[in-house]
Amino acid sequence: MGVAVAPSDGHRVYALIEAEKGGLFRSDDGGESWGLVSPSRALRQRAWYYSTITVHPANPNEVWFPQVPMLKTIDGGKTIEYVKGLPHGDNHDIWIDPSDPRRMIAANDGGVHISRNAGVSWYSPPLPISQFYHVSADSRHPYWVAGAMQDLGTAQGPSDSLAGGIHLTDWHDVGGGEAGHVYSDPSDPNIVYAGEYLGIITRYDYRTKESRNVSAWPENPSGKGGEDMKYRFQWTPRRRAEVGRHQPGSHPQRQDEAEMGGRADHRRQHGRRDLRHRLRDRGVAETARPHLGRQRRRARARDDR
Repeated sequence: MGVAVAPSDGHRVYALIEAEKGGLFRSDDGGESWGLVSPSRALRQRAWYYSTITVHPANPNEVWFPQVPMLKTIDGGKTIEYVKGLPHGDNHDIWIDPSDPRRMIAANDGGVHISRNAGVSWYSPPLPISQFYHVSADSRHPYWVAGAMQDLGTAQGPSDSLAGGIHLTDWHDVGGGEAGHVYSDPSDPNIVYAGEYLGIITRYDYRTKESRNVSAWPENPSGKGGEDMKYRFQWTPRRRAEVGRHQPGSHPQRQDEAEMGGRADHRRQHGRRDLRHRLRDRGVAETARPHLGRQRRRARARDDR
């Protein structure tokens, strides 16, 4: 449950309640009595995650709701509007400057966004505040570091640019997604393997700047029930990489192996035939790398409307 009191009117109180008959409740008498003003599912689609309420400092009828999308009302909750222009979703907080209400700062899984015109447009300062879940180093000299960031995908960049500093442009997306591990091939650091939830693995090549899906099963199961999935994986499945190791009795050429743990363990070997060729023989088309985060949020928003 989220609760907020209007700064300009202490008798106006809002409460956002998660329940079968929940929604946005309002009191105009300091909490003595309450009424349901909006049962909108968009306000409580993920109530355990988003329940912040921010009331305009000078207008008790204007209320902002950081949710998967940013929502607001200008009539005390009777109608709920979707705020346009924010470059990222999964909003957790919004601050309205009491001395200049046109100045606002929103915080979400994509960073910080600033508005100077009451939310009509937004600016995103390039702040180094990404949250890395996992970090790895490759075999370059100086070595490069890579990892998966909260809701921003993956990134890899140098530990030392040898040019007077590390710049934002030194970092690059290397496939995968926010929930996965990222590993470079120690015998060829131009090749980067990156994971994502639902068992997705991609293979990125710096020489071609291309990433392709090399998952255990070439299908995006996002939105499906477990009974419909060929293989089931956790959010961050167990993963072990053995890249560039020569196995006794194996072909003397370089042999890359990666193991992915889900409902079943899956091992890939790239020594003589890679996954793409095996799938082609089976008549299974190779799928493009899915950009899941944004599609997932948009789908949820459409469903809740």
